[in-house]
Amino acid sequence: MSNASLAIPLAQELPPTNGQAQRYECALEIPDFLMSHVIKHQGQGLKQAHDLSGSWLVAFMVGPAENEGCRFVTIRGTDQQI
Repeated sequence: MSNASLAIPLAQELPPTNGQAQRYECALEIPDFLMSHVIKHQGQGLKQAHDLSGSWLVAFMVGPAENEGCRFVTIRGTDQQI
């Protein structure tokens, strides 16, 4: 496993709080047709990713529901969790 940084265009550093490790947040754009594979039944896919990594995940879309195209998943955690 490489320690090289991966550039993620929709990423930001979050301010550190109470001596915790540095946290980051990134938003990944996911095509509509793949979103059901990411979320799975009743959010089990996101919960499984959380359980494995310890990161916080949320799925959302921007704009009207009838607009097809892309949705987003936001991941928040330390560099190791992400």
